[in-house]
Amino acid sequence: MAHYFDRNPENKDLRSQTFIDLTTEISLLIKETGAFSQPFVSRDLPYFSLLSNAKKDDVISSLESYLRIFAPLKGQSSDLTNSYRVVWQALKELELHAPSDFFSKLKDDYVIEIYSLESTQLFRNFKFFTCCSYSLEELCCRPWPELFDRDLESFEDLCSAVKNTFSGSSWESYSKPIKHFIREKDSLFKYEMNYFLLGAYPLKDRQGHVRATLVVEDAELLKVPSPEEEEKIMLETMKRDFYYAARPISLDHE
Repeated sequence: MAHYFDRNPENKDLRSQTFIDLTTEISLLIKETGAFSQPFVSRDLPYFSLLSNAKKDDVISSLESYLRIFAPLKGQSSDLTNSYRVVWQALKELELHAPSDFFSKLKDDYVIEIYSLESTQLFRNFKFFTCCSYSLEELCCRPWPELFDRDLESFEDLCSAVKNTFSGSSWESYSKPIKHFIREKDSLFKYEMNYFLLGAYPLKDRQGHVRATLVVEDAELLKVPSPEEEEKIMLETMKRDFYYAARPISLDHE
């Protein structure tokens, strides 16, 4: 799958160019695993550009943190998809601790996400991108309710299970997971899928306070474009917004 970057980087301010560089680097890492995510919607960064400078700085800091998680695993595609190693690195970067028996439950084909207590997504493994066709820009810069239609009844059950973690309790139901339907509203491929919540775990800081929730899910794609339709969509996107990068670019954020 092709990857893209801005045609005219010299016309970007420092924050915008840094965002382009970071999302492009993450997109190339995702490609190593066989998955795909557009770095940004268009060269004008329609969603990032609307943020305040403070919020832009928060987004950039989050992307830099995300890259640090995967830095020790870069160039090793098997490690990039190894749930145990990836989650270990994420917890190390975020300075959080999971329940002692949590790691025995992990499988590489699970979707794993970490959310703050304010419902901000702090981490997602690369399996997440096999069932999401939003760009990194949209995931980082748009409110999540704008992105997805959900089955509200089952979503309430999911939220109830996740809220259990706020008091330090784990929730598990690997044999009978909570099923919830999700539809992407206006993404590249407009995926429809069933998500199955398998577990939700409190993540604590060094003082023992719950600071985040880790969720483990399985996903079933229900509606995806055919390879021919997908190729057509990609070609139209290339013509409209992007420049094809024939080889990875060297990035330096020091």
